[in-house]
Amino acid sequence: MSQVLFLGDFWHHRGTVRVDCLNAVLNALNDWSQPLIMIPGNHDQVSLGGSEHALTPLQNAYRVSSEDDQTKDVPGVLIFSHSTKFREALFVPHIRDIGTMQSILQSKISASSSAVFVHADVTGAHMNDLITSSHGVAPAYFPPSVPIYSGHFHKPHVVERPEAAPGVSIRYVGSPYETTLAEAGQTKALLVLDANQGWECVEEIPLALGRKHWRAKSIDELLELQIMNERNMNDSLVGPFPLVNSGDRVVVSVHQEDLEELRRQAKDAADDRSPGVSMFDAKVKELRSIGASVEIRETKSVPNLSHIKTSTDSMEAQSGDPDWLLVEDMSPFATWSNYLQSEVKREAMKNSTAQVLLKAGNALLDEMGLSETSNERDAHRSNDAAHLSLNDITVEGFGPFKDSVTYPLRDRGLVLLRGSNRDGGSDRYV
Repeated sequence: MSQVLFLGDFWHHRGTVRVDCLNAVLNALNDWSQPLIMIPGNHDQVSLGGSEHALTPLQNAYRVSSEDDQTKDVPGVLIFSHSTKFREALFVPHIRDIGTMQSILQSKISASSSAVFVHADVTGAHMNDLITSSHGVAPAYFPPSVPIYSGHFHKPHVVERPEAAPGVSIRYVGSPYETTLAEAGQTKALLVLDANQGWECVEEIPLALGRKHWRAKSIDELLELQIMNERNMNDSLVGPFPLVNSGDRVVVSVHQEDLEELRRQAKDAADDRSPGVSMFDAKVKELRSIGASVEIRETKSVPNLSHIKTSTDSMEAQSGDPDWLLVEDMSPFATWSNYLQSEVKREAMKNSTAQVLLKAGNALLDEMGLSETSNERDAHRSNDAAHLSLNDITVEGFGPFKDSVTYPLRDRGLVLLRGSNRDGGSDRYV
């Protein structure tokens, strides 16, 4: 009998589960006849140890016949809340303590397993298309030469470090559908494994579930999007298709100046036969007409003011016309400088305060080994990362903090500073 494996994060909000969602899941599972094996992910777990989780309500959703005794039925959902070896494979739920996770992966049980199913943050794994994890468990801790499948990150991909972990290959299954814009364009698939062949993947079935997210970084990219309609619908074709469908989300980034120019041209070319609607507006209308959600985000250019005079009373750039760049193309120094200048311009900060913050911020960036003279675009495109550790935080003259108060942050884990202002102001301080 075939089985379904789920590697964690069945729910999103840990601690609370919506009743209507729970009822829908239970009703759907009631019609199942295949055994389901699940391990809790970090979004399922409530307690620090992980034994208390939101998968528990599913364990008695339905029952199936036992392979050994067809007259005896057993729970259809098998949940491994702790590290468990089953059918020669090791199942490891999410474990918050990295040391504990490492010891399990390095154990004799792990070494003797034919496969490992885990919910883990692995160093070097892709959290999404733009961010790579620098924490978690290093690949070298995983057993070599066996299939390893992990939940946790939504992007389907494989993590391999031959120089540091020879023979180790960790495959992130990924989410079955796109949940956010960060997953736009990702190929989702259902993996078919054969336990009799050492849990090797023998087939990938493409998935086209839920609504898709589409990211258009320019007007031209938006115009190139194709929609699902009667002309391109064909039951004989096998999906998924690169077509925008009803319920999909489209996010387009445009320069306001370019959009205004496009609309101006359409208006100038208008006559009795043409209402003067720009191609952009016509495309947005077409997408919305099929039930797609379209979000228009304005992209602004900001001046590259990385060298601000600190010996004058103004936050002005040095002489010469500024080189206009997008924010994401600017160096950390330029970003910090432009932010301070914008705060001064809108009178949210005095120039003297901005000068102090400018020097302090630049000093921190220098300590991080960043170069102020490096090319802006090259700096942005570099994949080099810096580790930033907060030792303490000092608050003064803000809200109730009239005098200087310093909170130590070193070796304290996550620290939340929370305040409440219920009367519109405060005349007390701590």
